[in-house]
Amino acid sequence: MTHVIQVLFLSVFILQVVMHGEESQVPGELRQSEILIEQDSKI
Repeated sequence: MTHVIQVLFLSVFILQVVMHGEESQVPGELRQSEILIEQDSKI
């Protein structure tokens, strides 16, 4: 399970980097899904 959590955090981190690099090209749906992933990981 720990490996899955690490992969999730890595993917979220990469998404954040890509979003900050291309904010104007990122649709709102990706940001909402990222927030949902963060909330699920907190629980």
